[in-house]
Amino acid sequence: MTIAETGPAVTPDPAQPPIGERIEYLVFVAQERRYAVPLTSVREIRAWSDPTPLPHAAAHIMGVVNLRGTVMPVADLGHRMSGRPTKTGPRHVFVIAETSEGPFGFLVDAVADIFAANAGAELDVPDVGEDQAMIAALLEDDAGMIQVLDLAAVVASAPRAERSA
Repeated sequence: MTIAETGPAVTPDPAQPPIGERIEYLVFVAQERRYAVPLTSVREIRAWSDPTPLPHAAAHIMGVVNLRGTVMPVADLGHRMSGRPTKTGPRHVFVIAETSEGPFGFLVDAVADIFAANAGAELDVPDVGEDQAMIAALLEDDAGMIQVLDLAAVVASAPRAERSA
């Protein structure tokens, strides 16, 4: 066979999984919204504990926790995404994800499921505003849409909380 008969060779992008490959996502709920991150970026799920607050941190940063000798920031994901603080309690958990900045914890209401999707099944996010940048893609299941987080954007610096006078 010649190249003309088979077509040019296609070199796959190593950053993208091959079409048809299954990607697993951890799906969790924060303030009645479903979010997901690739399962490969999840380090662990940790039970609720009071974080140590840090002065002058962004409003959604709850503080830091010590995870077996690693001190990491934890953020209220619902607050980060909606602007409303979560009323915390012992039923909440932290999803510890590995980010480009190191391990980072996200307060969520509950872990819902592990969702497997074929590579390329992600839906594009329509342009609806600047906060959309924290959503990398959308997935769809029988219950509706799942927002796939762009972890780098979610952990990026946010405006500092206003000081009281």
